[in-house]
Amino acid sequence: MSDAARSGRLAGERYERWKAGRLEAQGYQVDHRSGNGQPDIIATDPNGRVSVYSCKALYLYRRTTVSLGEIMPELREAVDRHADLVLSVFDLKAGTELPDMIIPTNHLPKAITVLPQTP
Repeated sequence: MSDAARSGRLAGERYERWKAGRLEAQGYQVDHRSGNGQPDIIATDPNGRVSVYSCKALYLYRRTTVSLGEIMPELREAVDRHADLVLSVFDLKAGTELPDMIIPTNHLPKAITVLPQTP
């Protein structure tokens, strides 16, 4: 069972704080912003590589689409910083975090499809 599942349902800013803590534990320098129109997290790894995180807590009963509009603050920040854009998703239905998805900012999809994890 993951730490996220043990800590109960993670939604909204609670998931962002949990994710920021996980990144810090892995040695990242973390700026957790979470304001309206702000990226959720900007993280710098020990080698200086910057990633901009968009954190989503979703009930994944089936294929779900995340539009670019939903991650626009993170997208703008990633482009401005020449950084990786990372979509981090917590499945509220399963109580688990999905593997992070790196979204290419130079070849943006129209939308991002998120699938529930199969056991």
